[in-house]
Amino acid sequence: MSEETKDVQSNEAVKTRRRSRQGFFTGVLVGGLAGLLLAGGLATAGLAAGGSMLSRLGGHGWRGGHGAAIHDPEQARERAELMAEWILKSVDATEAQQEEVKAILDNSINTLLPIAQNHRDYREELRAELAKPTIDRAALESIRESGLGLMDQVSREMIDTVATVAEVLTPEQRQELVEMAERFHR
Repeated sequence: MSEETKDVQSNEAVKTRRRSRQGFFTGVLVGGLAGLLLAGGLATAGLAAGGSMLSRLGGHGWRGGHGAAIHDPEQARERAELMAEWILKSVDATEAQQEEVKAILDNSINTLLPIAQNHRDYREELRAELAKPTIDRAALESIRESGLGLMDQVSREMIDTVATVAEVLTPEQRQELVEMAERFHR
């Protein structure tokens, strides 16, 4: 095989991987947006471009790397409102629906922000344990279990918020959100 053929095949493989990644991230973004709205529109996640909800609320930032996350409840509410407004407009939500979803998101943010602080504490505890001269596997397991507990709290809150927001929307609006997510996930 000639060098030129290898270069063409290599370039095609790179393009294919790039398209695959772009499709994946687009799907995550839009699917996350629709899911986030259903999950209470916690727009603080900017959606779900891959990280945990906790990290969006107070850990590694979505846009600016470490430290760019939201620590201010008002900023979290503002982002959630903007994201929910954008998504709700796409399904022709009424003003009453938008207000109801806003109240649901506010409640969810109030629940999740303290958990975000616990998540930061968890990460610091893990770092401190790993920095010790001797690795204590039992201590690491205990820390891991506490981290799972935090994720379980977030998961429960998210599912509750999803169900509550979904009850506000009509079946047709929910279907539109699902279709929007599918279009962008292809």
